[in-house]
Parts: sequence; structure tokens; C-alpha cells
Amino acid sequence: MAELVFHMHSDASEGWFGQVDAMDACYRATFNYYGVMGEPGRIHCPEDLTPLRPIPLPPRVDPFVESYLHPEDAP
Repeated sequence: MAELVFHMHSDASEGWFGQVDAMDACYRATFNYYGVMGEPGRIHCPEDLTPLRPIPLPPRVDPFVESYLHPEDAP
């Protein structure tokens, strides 16, 4: 079993009905072998939040397009 605590942030912005305040919310989700158990529950945000930035994914190129661009590498 594993547990994940995640933080969501939304900057302040101008909405249709006026100013929308910035929002911070934290959730806890528990997982087992089959996936999430129940639903994530909202919790108080920990004081020592450490942001994790996901690495950018490389662009995907369709194999057909790749074979056209680099015919020497095609099977």
C-alpha cells in the first residue's frame, strides 16, 4: 500500500463575477495494487511543501512520419 499527498495551486485571477482569490488545497490518496482506494480526501497543507516539477516529455512522432523523415532508419 502507498500514500500520496498532493498540492494544487491556482493563482488569483479576474473571473466573470469579479476577482477570484488564489487557492491552495492539499489532498491525500491511498493506493493499493489495483489503484486508488476510495477517493482522495482534502487535508490541511503541510508547512514544508516541496514543489516537484515533472520532467518535460519528449515530443512523440508518429512512426509513419518518422520513417518518412528518416527512411534510412526504417525497418
